[in-house]
Amino acid sequence: MSGKCDSIYTSERIGLTKMITNPVLWSGENQMTGDTIHILSNTVTEQLDTLKVFENAFLIQKDSAGYNQVSGVRLTGLFTENELDTVNVDQNAEVVYYARNTDTNKLEGIDNTIGSSIQITLENQDIIGIRFINRGTGKFFPVGMYPEEKKLLPGFNWRGDERLKSVEDLFLGKPPPKLPRIRGIPLPEDEGEFFEDVPEEELEIPEYSNLKPKDLLNDPEGPKAQVRDTLQDKAIQEKEKFFPGKTSKKDEDPNDNDDGEN
Repeated sequence: MSGKCDSIYTSERIGLTKMITNPVLWSGENQMTGDTIHILSNTVTEQLDTLKVFENAFLIQKDSAGYNQVSGVRLTGLFTENELDTVNVDQNAEVVYYARNTDTNKLEGIDNTIGSSIQITLENQDIIGIRFINRGTGKFFPVGMYPEEKKLLPGFNWRGDERLKSVEDLFLGKPPPKLPRIRGIPLPEDEGEFFEDVPEEELEIPEYSNLKPKDLLNDPEGPKAQVRDTLQDKAIQEKEKFFPGKTSKKDEDPNDNDDGEN
């Protein structure tokens, strides 16, 4: 199954995908369109469960002699093992169906019928049966006698050239993405000791303070800040340890080639 639309919303938690604005969905050779399409999946088995098309529902299946078509207000599709096998089209449903002999596949005629609801049965993604609920007007036309102007139902829009057949098709006609070079934040320069070197007797500490003069002096045994120069020196030392004599000029001065080029 593949599809496309202007906007999409998906939630794995509730097993719902919403295709919004100009959506089109293909299941096998069946194209489905409408104002909005919802795809529901089983959150336990992670398999497709139900397909819902809201407003201006239209299903098209290409036949060698034309297009099988079903239109209506709403469409509900049911899946078995991720394959669409039943489609119900409700409210003002109309069908154009190229009926073929199940044994010889020979075209026997074209059915054009209007009903309140139409149920379609599929096998291996092919239409194998149509059931009309509250059948209205309609007629079965022999081959060659179907009116040319009725071959396409109102709202027909075959979008087969937009069909996505592989992940690579997502990028057809689009320039390759430009991935910016990501740089880390530069380390600070060595700004010296944290405290100024002031003799203890010159330190002014309020009498009610818990601080002691030694708290405001730099600890010669304490850890030193990791700055750009010390880290670079350490990296060169580590490389020299494992690759003696192979320290390059680039290792010594990483800013020589800092123009953003690979």
